[in-house]
Amino acid sequence: MSELSLTIFCESTGLTDQITLPSTTELSLLFEIGAPLVGATQNFNLSLDGNVISQGTLASNNVTNGSMLIFSPPPAAAAPAPPPAPSGGLDFSSLLGGAAPAPAPAPGAASSSAGLSFGSLFNSAPPPPAVPVSRPKMNLDELMQYNPNPTHFVHLLLSKEHENCLKELRFHNPLIANDLSSAPSEKVAALLWQSYLVKSSISGASRATESRSKEAQMSARLAADPMDSEANAYFGDKLRLKQVHEQYELMMDTFPEAMGRVLMLYINAKINGKEQIAFVDSGAQMTVMSQKCAEKMGILHLVDKRFAGVAVGVGSSKILGKIHLAEMEINGVIFQVTITVMDDSEGLGDKNMDFLLGLDMLKRHRCSINLHSNQLEFTTGGVVTPFLQEYQLPVNKGGTMGFDAEGSNKELEEAMRRSLKDGDEKKGKGDEGDKDGDEEMKDADQGNNEGGGKRPKQDD
Repeated sequence: MSELSLTIFCESTGLTDQITLPSTTELSLLFEIGAPLVGATQNFNLSLDGNVISQGTLASNNVTNGSMLIFSPPPAAAAPAPPPAPSGGLDFSSLLGGAAPAPAPAPGAASSSAGLSFGSLFNSAPPPPAVPVSRPKMNLDELMQYNPNPTHFVHLLLSKEHENCLKELRFHNPLIANDLSSAPSEKVAALLWQSYLVKSSISGASRATESRSKEAQMSARLAADPMDSEANAYFGDKLRLKQVHEQYELMMDTFPEAMGRVLMLYINAKINGKEQIAFVDSGAQMTVMSQKCAEKMGILHLVDKRFAGVAVGVGSSKILGKIHLAEMEINGVIFQVTITVMDDSEGLGDKNMDFLLGLDMLKRHRCSINLHSNQLEFTTGGVVTPFLQEYQLPVNKGGTMGFDAEGSNKELEEAMRRSLKDGDEKKGKGDEGDKDGDEEMKDADQGNNEGGGKRPKQDD
């Protein structure tokens, strides 16, 4: 499979572009890739050297490296001429189904300005938009869909009116968003975006071609042998993936919030008079605190080391001991709690979990987790305290307090760049290894030829 560098041109818009595609690319995929780049539509004809091509692959249509492919609007269909309209009348014939435009005047006859034809209003295909298409509150998908021209897309993406789209792109692909926003000019940014589109299209076209080839191969095997295990497994997996995707689409239509992140349950409390965020976990058997937090609260000296041991669950953690009675204050009401102190080096399974209010204390004070009202209710003392919202929690507890978006994006960009660099280095080493292997095979073949060109015959 060879790569072909092609030039595409649209007669209607006058736009020209260059793309590189495998020779096995179907023409239907070429339409999907090339038409948006030059402003053509799907009903346009594709021609090579004056001949219209519509089916097959690039190779089967004799498309070679350096060929120019032209997108042109379909010609108007010819039909028998209708009776001439009365002098000075209006010609509405082309508004009807199957009607043709008014006949051309006879040679030498002057055209009558009073005779009007409205057929062209309905028969001509709308040209692609010559200006950016914009409306308030567009999302990134809509911006890309209605602005296939890279110049138009980049102009709107970098405008203040659609800064939400740039944020959306930065969330999905911070590398591209950073390259576009830091480009010296919109023209350079448009070229970068166009290059990204072409690379993505080529990759998608290659995958689609390979997928179709694989499916055709498996279909042939299944037709030859209905019990072919590999072919049956292939189509069974395709059916499974289809069902999974249908479930995904149904979920996104009915309750897309399932894809969101669930915030854990935290409350504000005071331990020994000092403020501390408590994680409410009815799935934990006992109330625990990290050694560092106990020292910060000023109660580490109360640890009874006779209760030291090892906590075993998903993992294992060292228990330093137990504080038999500590004061936990919630909304001005004091509750006596027993706390198990864990070793800092082992933590609570999560190094950011300083204090965990477990099932033992929740049952002692007859607490109720009310998710409808989003609050923790204490029967003892009648205390009600709300669970903390995302903006009230620090980043290390799943919140947004103190979140540095720019710094986080930079870290993500650096990680992605390192990943791409490592991938290129591994690919380069792999190519060198293949080259060395080819040279070794070549040397071995030369040695065999020097030794007589024949291998010793082995007995059966």
